[in-house]
Amino acid sequence: MLSIPSFRRHQLPFIALAMAALLSMGTAILKPKSQMSGEDLSLSDLATLNFEVLPIDQSLKEVGVTEKALHALCVRRLNEEHIKISPIPDYATPTLKLLIIAKENKAAAPDAKFVCVYLTLEQRVHVERLDNRRLKLPTWSTLNIQIKQPGNVELGTTTATHAVLDRFFHMIAMATAQSKS
Repeated sequence: MLSIPSFRRHQLPFIALAMAALLSMGTAILKPKSQMSGEDLSLSDLATLNFEVLPIDQSLKEVGVTEKALHALCVRRLNEEHIKISPIPDYATPTLKLLIIAKENKAAAPDAKFVCVYLTLEQRVHVERLDNRRLKLPTWSTLNIQIKQPGNVELGTTTATHAVLDRFFHMIAMATAQSKS
């Protein structure tokens, strides 16, 4: 059995933490650069897009969630990130779509709603299998699902919308940095 002198026992957590930090830093330096998925890389240098909020459930409208409010929230956040919204939507510009679905599941949560906020980016791509035909297809997506009590559905929808937008902006920054390195 290994005996550790008592005056050094209190230093073990610090030593273990320091060793782990050194090893992880060395690993990061020596490890080859990891490649992002094509889905994530498709966000690189995204600066202009079309944007639309798809029609929402009547049950969301009944608790105060509106397409107009969601559109305004998203446009404000996109502007803060210096992403321009195309004044006239066109086929060549990537399209960001926001879809929100709210459903009840009485068996799982009798008084709650499941709120799913889904954000997807559609872009023109070449499909080699179809003789390099150019199609506008979803290239990236993320979602956030929350379970909310009836009085918190509007706030939950807003929180989830912020979460998917935060993920979108983070991935744009990461993809742009990767493509420039």
